[in-house]
Amino acid sequence: MYGYVDNRARRMEHEVRLSLYQATGVVRAGVLATVLISCTTSCTPTTTPPPQLLPFRTTGYDSFRALTESPGTTTDFTNPVAMMTIQSTAPNPLVDEIGPRADVRCDSTPNVGPATGGCVYYRYKPTYDLSTLDPNTEEVAWHVWWAQNNLVTAWGREGYGPALTRTRDRQLIRDNRTEACRAAPSPRPPGQSCDEYPFATTHEGASKNPDFSWHMIDARQNTAEGRDYRRPWYTTNRLLENDQFWVRIILPPAGAAAAPDWLPPSRA
Repeated sequence: MYGYVDNRARRMEHEVRLSLYQATGVVRAGVLATVLISCTTSCTPTTTPPPQLLPFRTTGYDSFRALTESPGTTTDFTNPVAMMTIQSTAPNPLVDEIGPRADVRCDSTPNVGPATGGCVYYRYKPTYDLSTLDPNTEEVAWHVWWAQNNLVTAWGREGYGPALTRTRDRQLIRDNRTEACRAAPSPRPPGQSCDEYPFATTHEGASKNPDFSWHMIDARQNTAEGRDYRRPWYTTNRLLENDQFWVRIILPPAGAAAAPDWLPPSRA
């Protein structure tokens, strides 16, 4: 079974692939298969595939596609699963659940994507990639890389530290920025601004967490990373309050230039 959620609409697509590759007796003539999508709550089937005759075969498969929607505008949690019914000439059909139930959240939170809302697999922690090779964000990426390797905790670095936790609380975001950059020079040097990590848009930010880093970097890159990269990424992944995510830094290939000399000395 394959599932696809739409992050720009409150709907889900399900595909089930079935193949009859082992059969004896009358079953070798084929069986009639029906696939229905069952949900625990807040899920309405909108397109149900018709029954299909599954022939006996040694390769290939037959595909069943179904659409479901999560109506309304509230934040709903649902667990769609495919139910398969197989009917041959035997009197009792085989009814079985296919695959694990998916954990899906559909929401219409304001300012998170289009007004039509969207759905995500909410137990999955997405990864935000920042590249040291991107001239638009390289200084931010290097700062995050340094922080993940030198702070007491490797915030957001999968396999080394805890995930970051998204906040949309504007006051908390302001407090995080203020605390992180309290020691930064004022006024700022021309063309530079204060960058903080963990990000101010997380619950691990400086106002709640003394284990943080700040650094003066190129102001245009700092703005571009937050406005043009991370904010749309938050929206695409529909990260709501307390949703968790990872941060991965893309480094130059082995043997290329090392970290820039403007970074603080490594404590590693």
